Amino acid sequence: MLPRHYWAALERSLPIQNATFVASLLTLLAGAALGITGFMAHLTEVTSANNDLYMEAARHAKGDEIPLPSGLSGLSLFTFIFLTPQGWISTYLTVSGLLRTAGSQFDDPHGDLLLTAVDAGARRAVSSTSAKARQEQRHRLEGPRVRDRVLNGSELGMPEADIVVVASRIKEDWDYGTVVLSYDGEFRVVAIEDRTIDGRLRRLYALQRHTDLEAFRRTVLYDFPVKEPRP
Repeated sequence: MLPRHYWAALERSLPIQNATFVASLLTLLAGAALGITGFMAHLTEVTSANNDLYMEAARHAKGDEIPLPSGLSGLSLFTFIFLTPQGWISTYLTVSGLLRTAGSQFDDPHGDLLLTAVDAGARRAVSSTSAKARQEQRHRLEGPRVRDRVLNGSELGMPEADIVVVASRIKEDWDYGTVVLSYDGEFRVVAIEDRTIDGRLRRLYALQRHTDLEAFRRTVLYDFPVKEPRP
């Protein structure tokens, strides 16, 4: 029943993969059993209410007027599925059990659908909160946003770089191997590192002039600021 990404830890002591079909089938059967018993009880209740309405209408009928029986009984299946808690639970167990059983037979087993959705939402919320906290902490170390600086690689102890872009913020679209296109030519990102400069955290992008014939897999446009000497 647990979400699938927990199975790896449990496999050390439990045969999770081998039990997925049985677990899914049991869920399906439990939903069917709950649905059948619940529906019969609901049908009995609806039929009794229908009879009461019919008898009440017959008592108030005049002359040869014959009241027509109510059609509530014909809708009892839908009222059970959509309007009763037992109908909701049994329908969910039956449908999810059927899907999980089919998945286990087609080499795509997974845990309970509702638990998986709730777990995924909770993990996304925790991950988003943690990422936001890390970002705020980094911004405090970076200080105010300032214009990029361009230095020589040798000045920063990065001899493999022709130039180094010192940025006060992370450039999300600059990864290792990205080709930077500018009026000064094409450069490839060959190294990325964080370093504290003048008391502020900075992201350093080491760039090497692109001179070979390797295809551009990822490119960005960039207008280099004036190169500055190291303070």
